[in-house]
Amino acid sequence: MTKVKRNKLYQNNRIIYLIGLLLLSLLVHICLIQPSTYSLTATPPLPLIVSKYEYDSSSHIDLLEQNDGVKHHSNVRTWEAEAMHFSKKNEEAGMIEFDEWMLSNAFVREGDVVIEFGARYGTTSCILSRNTGKTGHVIAVEPDIKVHGYLLRNLHTHRCSAYTVLGTVSNKPLYMQDANIGVGYATSTTAKPQAGGVALPSIDVATIEKTVGKKINIALIDCEGKHKLHPFCERNWSSGC
Repeated sequence: MTKVKRNKLYQNNRIIYLIGLLLLSLLVHICLIQPSTYSLTATPPLPLIVSKYEYDSSSHIDLLEQNDGVKHHSNVRTWEAEAMHFSKKNEEAGMIEFDEWMLSNAFVREGDVVIEFGARYGTTSCILSRNTGKTGHVIAVEPDIKVHGYLLRNLHTHRCSAYTVLGTVSNKPLYMQDANIGVGYATSTTAKPQAGGVALPSIDVATIEKTVGKKINIALIDCEGKHKLHPFCERNWSSGC
C-alpha cells in the first residue's frame, strides 16, 4: 500500500472515529437528561394544568402505603426522584410524607376534591387519588421546575388519577430560588424575588375549578415539613409557603 493511500485511510478512519465519539456523547447526554425532562421543557413558562390521568381508583400500583397504616419500603424502588432519594439503600426517604398519608386516610373520602400544595414526587398525590375514588379529584400543585418530570412520570407509572398544576396557585407574583440549587424536599416559594430567583407561572382557583368541573373542598398544605389538612374556602385562602 502506498504512503498516499495509507494517509487517506488513516484520515477516513479518524473521521469515522470522531463521528462515533459525537454520536456516543449525544446518546449519553440524552440518557442523562431524560429522567428530569419527561415531555416538558424545564424553563418557564410551563403549562399550568396537565390533563388528568384517567385511571380507575382500584388500579393503583406499588403505593407506599396500602390503606393499612404500614410503610411498604419495598415499593420505594418503583418511584423516581433526584439522586440519593428513593434508592434501595435509602428506602426510608420515600416515607418522609407518611404523616400526610395518615391524615388523608383519616379525613379524605370518595368524592372529595382535594388541592395538594407541594406535590413534589407524587407519593401523597397517589394516596389522595386512591382515597378520593372515581367521583373525586386531586389537583397536585408543584412549583419546582426540576421535579415536574418525576411528578408526572410517577403519577403515570403508578396509575394515579390527578390533575397537576406546574406552577403556583396565587393572585400575586411568587418566586423561587434558582431551580438548579439543591435537591430533595427543601424548596419553597417567596413573595419577593431573591438573587438568582425565578418568577413562577400562576393560576387562580376559579380557573382550576372550571377545568375540574367541581368546587375544591379540601386543601392539603405541605410547607417545609408542616402538614395541614383543612376545609378549603377561597375567602380564607392565602397562597405561598
